[in-house]
Amino acid sequence: MKNLPFFIFLLILYWTNQGRGQEFAPVGTIWTYGYGTSSSWPIQYEPYYMEVKEEVEFKNKLCKSIVRTSYKGESEEVDLLYQDGAKVYFYKKELDSFLLLFDFGAEQYDTLQIGLDRYYDAEEPYTIKVIIDSIGFETYCGEELKVWHLSNSDESQSYYFDSKVIEGIGFLHSFHPVNGLFCGDIGSLRCFESTNYSCKLVDIDCDTVYFTSKISTVDIENDFKIYPNPASDYIEVILKKMDRWSKWEIINVSGERELRGAYSDMKKIDVSALSPGMYFLQLTDKSGRVITNKFAKY
Repeated sequence: MKNLPFFIFLLILYWTNQGRGQEFAPVGTIWTYGYGTSSSWPIQYEPYYMEVKEEVEFKNKLCKSIVRTSYKGESEEVDLLYQDGAKVYFYKKELDSFLLLFDFGAEQYDTLQIGLDRYYDAEEPYTIKVIIDSIGFETYCGEELKVWHLSNSDESQSYYFDSKVIEGIGFLHSFHPVNGLFCGDIGSLRCFESTNYSCKLVDIDCDTVYFTSKISTVDIENDFKIYPNPASDYIEVILKKMDRWSKWEIINVSGERELRGAYSDMKKIDVSALSPGMYFLQLTDKSGRVITNKFAKY
């Protein structure tokens, strides 16, 4: 019984820290991303760096100033982060208010109204409603980190974005969730560095400029369809001249290959073993040309 008061003290300390939430992105944290700088194939992907430079007071809140620097050394302040417990917010200048980046205390089946940065289309909404599909743990930077899998729960908005958020790191493809497709490792979060841990997240150099291979200009909307979409157990490929394609691969939003096969089993593909989320079906023909379309698994 001697150790009971000490045990109670530790328990109180634990729950106090749980209520406050772990600090997200201490000063000195750096994310290295790849960014496509051209609109035609092959696309050039240059590295850029998001760094937490300092703490500043803004609107009576203690915020963190984040500076984006190109690989050519051009810098600009792009974000102000504010943390309240497990919730992290970013300042949206156009609205003169803070929007939710993510709630790192969210539980399975919670819904969140998270903020967007509208990089691709000025008509996109400022926020989107998402649901936490599942929560687990995965190894990043040599640590077992909590991972949230989320999806768009607003049927009125056709919006695709990162479906995975990692404890202490954030989204995998961009600092904010943005609408669009990503080109595997070269167009995603390459490296992460903070006072807690640092590592490469992909098998390419952090600071190198890469070019994609040439991809077919096939009209995906008309010629390459996936049914049903979203899918639960299987998908069917609807495509003209099916016999020209020699193999297929299913890739997750982190650029990792989940499934693959040959032309013979391409028409109807079993996806029942995939976790819920967004995936890319990539087809390759005999000359090496590639086309890609996306589908959701629930």
